[in-house]
Amino acid sequence: MQARFPYLVATTAAGVVGYAYAHDFASRAAYDWSVETSIYFAPAATGAGLGRQLYALLMQELMRQHVVTVTACITAENLASIRFHQRLGFTQVAAFPTIANKFGRWLGIVWLEKQLMPAPTLPAPVVAYPQLVPLAPQTLTN
Repeated sequence: MQARFPYLVATTAAGVVGYAYAHDFASRAAYDWSVETSIYFAPAATGAGLGRQLYALLMQELMRQHVVTVTACITAENLASIRFHQRLGFTQVAAFPTIANKFGRWLGIVWLEKQLMPAPTLPAPVVAYPQLVPLAPQTLTN
């Protein structure tokens, strides 16, 4: 992962149960204010609201970095993840029905997008995550 954006980890007494991170949407400078996000949780840790809290923390940190747009690329058949993102304010902006071949079958993907803030005419430079003043460790509750 790049050190430019956050990589957040959720742990319990049993260890790591999930993580969320962001990375560059594209390598060209015009896309500096846009990121792709990902979130993963162990099946036993889903449904308790921890993912929503972790993603909220990720969005908060991205806003502190001056990120304007967040995206998520999700396998089209992963309806639970699509609905999760939609409940958090993401909207579908693209679909590719047969774009990837994995494990001997074709998969489609959907792209979802969320604006974290109105797009400024002259955006402030994105601040690399290590340069931000660290927040105190956060406790997620279920």
